Amino acid sequence: MIHFFPVEINQQILSWLNHYELYQLRRVCKLWRQLSEDRLRAEITKDKLWIEYEGGHSECVFNVHHQYVEFSGCEIGGHRIRLRYSQWPSYHYHGYSHLTTEEEEQVKFHEHYHPAHHKYYVLPEYDPHQQTRYVGDQHMIMQFQYMDDTVHVNWIRISLDFILSGFTRHLPSSSLYQDRFRQLQYALSKHYCFTYDPYSEPILDAIVNHRPLSHTLIEYIQSHSDQYRTPLYQLQYLLEGAGVDAHMLWKYPFAVSFITGKNHLLSEEEMVRRIKMAEEDWCRLRLKLTRFNK
Repeated sequence: MIHFFPVEINQQILSWLNHYELYQLRRVCKLWRQLSEDRLRAEITKDKLWIEYEGGHSECVFNVHHQYVEFSGCEIGGHRIRLRYSQWPSYHYHGYSHLTTEEEEQVKFHEHYHPAHHKYYVLPEYDPHQQTRYVGDQHMIMQFQYMDDTVHVNWIRISLDFILSGFTRHLPSSSLYQDRFRQLQYALSKHYCFTYDPYSEPILDAIVNHRPLSHTLIEYIQSHSDQYRTPLYQLQYLLEGAGVDAHMLWKYPFAVSFITGKNHLLSEEEMVRRIKMAEEDWCRLRLKLTRFNK
């Protein structure tokens, strides 16, 4: 039926839906996917992306869109950041009268957590020989420059799915530049390069600028084949081995401190043990809440 409606009427219908409902419509058919994504991008042009850092936050404004959403134009400080989209909902504790004070604090701690809201990105150290710098992962890539005592953000590119993941904890998200990463992986395999950090700066530079595989990049990867085992990678690997969702690590301040290079008091095994115990306690408490609500 929607095929017969003018574009203006379709957009008027979609204007009554929120971001997550628009995302759900993408699954109906190709036409609904196009209409929903066009509407989502139109909504995003009105919104903001905040970069939070030690001591404050800066605001990025919508710039352009293609296969990603891009924000640009801000100065930040500090060496670690996290992103906050202006339309992401805030947590409100509803209260449970049957819980002890300790259990209430536990509920607040766990229910407040959302991986997209709490994930940190650590900026690489200043290097006078590198003017343009990168930091990122499968959902976000940021290009920036060190300027005296501040950091100038040239742009931040994030996937549409990353924005939508901030509305629900159970949203599968696609990666930025999937085809380019796949092509690079295939090209590197011909040179027997299998262990490397796909989000290291030289690789991000090649992906963003769509550069062909060069001897310089191959030599870099071969000489840094052991550096893919970053603190974040190690902790995620150990958590998955222990049967814990690796996305939960951003919930715990001691794990965040370890990843950002501020905590060396606890071993990786001890951090995994503490996270596993806390998550198991939370599972038991959630079961108790479920039984009470029934």
